[in-house]
Amino acid sequence: MDKRTQKELADLKRIYEYARDMLLDIIVNYTGVGTKVYYDTVLQGLNEAMQAMQKGSNKFINTAVPREYKKGLDDVYGYFKRNNLTMDSPDMFAAIHFDSLDNLVKELQYNIGQGQEQVGRQILRYLDDAQDNALRRAGLEAAAEKVATGSTVRDMQKNLKDKLQQEGFMTVQYGQGKNAYQVSLDSYVQMCARSTTREAGNIARENQLISNGYDLVQMTTHYPTCELCAQLQGRVYSISGKDRRFPALSVAWNKEYHNVHPNCRHSIHPWVEALRSDAEIDEAIKISNMPFEDTRSKAEIKLYNEQQSYNRRLRQDRYQYERYKMRLGADAPKTFSAFKRIKKAGGERWVKLQKEYRKQVQ
Repeated sequence: MDKRTQKELADLKRIYEYARDMLLDIIVNYTGVGTKVYYDTVLQGLNEAMQAMQKGSNKFINTAVPREYKKGLDDVYGYFKRNNLTMDSPDMFAAIHFDSLDNLVKELQYNIGQGQEQVGRQILRYLDDAQDNALRRAGLEAAAEKVATGSTVRDMQKNLKDKLQQEGFMTVQYGQGKNAYQVSLDSYVQMCARSTTREAGNIARENQLISNGYDLVQMTTHYPTCELCAQLQGRVYSISGKDRRFPALSVAWNKEYHNVHPNCRHSIHPWVEALRSDAEIDEAIKISNMPFEDTRSKAEIKLYNEQQSYNRRLRQDRYQYERYKMRLGADAPKTFSAFKRIKKAGGERWVKLQKEYRKQVQ
């Protein structure tokens, strides 16, 4: 992935995290839960957050995806020129490349849009529930001829925090049926963006090779890697599936997508038979037709699991921060970074923060 794309991906992540924190701050800390003023204030915050996220997404989609596609084309064309092999310029197949790029852009726009719509509906549901509960509670108080106090608002605030903590905040359902699970919107967008940019490079290389009559590609090898990719990496594949000496590329790709799985680092690159010796060709055929099994060593599995564990801890820290912010409101650390520093340092500040959180929960 291009360094500029990596930076833009990090920028996009920060935009979504900032919007998420800003909106959570309004929902939890703004007074008068259930009132029209509260409803309108959160709604305005939601609109502003959505606009910021959409602007950041559009910027990434319209710059990073075309750049990664062009980089894939340049990689293939440059490889053939360096090896004195004939290849027509990508410009000669502009229509094919334009259609593929257009489909990638539209698919990413759709996926991100779906995630944002889910989150928007989720927050509107919170607001409607809070407003309904407030009206119901106020009606009961009036029927009992009680003097109105701040207890109604405090109860609504508590109920809202409970609901947010149970259901999650700004989450998106990923997958269908039994395989469905919830991820935060910022993580979901990161996954879609990263996967699509990697897919753009793969599709560009496939299209350029096919257009010039070449059929064989080799998948990169990474260490450490997951159980699924370990079975697929390093092999030579036939894009068309017609070269029976090698497995079809469709065996490796995730159904209609041109990568192994979301967030996958693996990519494909030209494998030209004319540049290989007979021994190299025989070795490639042998390796490519080995059983599809997890051949990782215990050391690699251990390292991979440690990396995944670190990523899970980072996500759990984010969710923990949101729980603290829901309960403590303005008394919680202002940012996730500040929360991580306090937790990592331990000591008196962290102990005090934990005590305040437990007190609010009880």
